[in-house]
Amino acid sequence: MGGTGPGAGGTGPDPGGAGPGPGRVGGGGAGVGGGGASGAVAGVGAAVGAGRVGGAGAGRGGAGAGEASGVFAARVGGEESAPVRASARVREVHSAWQGLLELRRMTNPDAATGRPCGWERTHLVQAAALALEAAGHAPETGDSPGYRVRATPQPDAVAVHVPDAEALRTCAITLERAGWQAGEYTEPRTRVRYLLASPRRV
Repeated sequence: MGGTGPGAGGTGPDPGGAGPGPGRVGGGGAGVGGGGASGAVAGVGAAVGAGRVGGAGAGRGGAGAGEASGVFAARVGGEESAPVRASARVREVHSAWQGLLELRRMTNPDAATGRPCGWERTHLVQAAALALEAAGHAPETGDSPGYRVRATPQPDAVAVHVPDAEALRTCAITLERAGWQAGEYTEPRTRVRYLLASPRRV
């Protein structure tokens, strides 16, 4: 899946930066079937903190409230600063992504790991942000550009904002490889290009 996805070049709904980045959420039972699945996620390491993945909300301090309490926090972009221990963050993100793939395997009816699972569909912003960071994309911080993932008025889609056209294309490719559909749109008011992404169902 190497293209920018369906709908590229269209004019989509204005996400309007809808809503701040989400706060920490518990993923142990949300959107998954039973304790076995959440236990599998917990088992991949401390990065997923007892089967929970949170979202470090925009405007919060570098590590995010989730990380400070020992719960992995997906970085949605807009945090004030990057984590101090960059190498540790890379390991945590890798472990969290592997845990999510295992959750897909255990909860998708056909055990497919290339398609988002129920947890991702109920935690869209966190899931998309984790897919981007796990592939090496940097989130926006107070002192450097990067991606920002935000909720939209559409219940099954998120908006991804990045500083330039090339970054937009590479983020689209990453999300498509992670099992998402991603298309480029233009905000009606500002004319700024952005991605509208949603989990693929088949």
